[in-house]
Amino acid sequence: MLVLLDRDGVLNRDMKTGILRLEDFELLAGAAQALARLTQAGFRLAICTNQSAVGRGRLPLATLDAIHARLTQEVAAAGGHHLLMVGPPGAGKTLLAERLPGILPDLADEDSLEVTS
Repeated sequence: MLVLLDRDGVLNRDMKTGILRLEDFELLAGAAQALARLTQAGFRLAICTNQSAVGRGRLPLATLDAIHARLTQEVAAAGGHHLLMVGPPGAGKTLLAERLPGILPDLADEDSLEVTS
């Protein structure tokens, strides 16, 4: 099964200005451990994040990559695995994560596994 999660304010501390520097990125207490437990239970994770600051020139892609690398390292250190974050800013990843639960019909376990394979 696939679990879709937003990043800012769900997994890490959010800031009104956005997370524009690596030193501003701070996972919420227990977030890495929760993600690790989900992966250990066999769930696949997708973290959906719309970083519009990249498109506005306020957040270099290299910094965004470093932030995501830290996130994956902290989850891995907590025992998690298979964490992938893909997609350009503004592609609608956050919108998709917020809307899918209300749009898609409930799937049987075997159908869920087929969709996520």
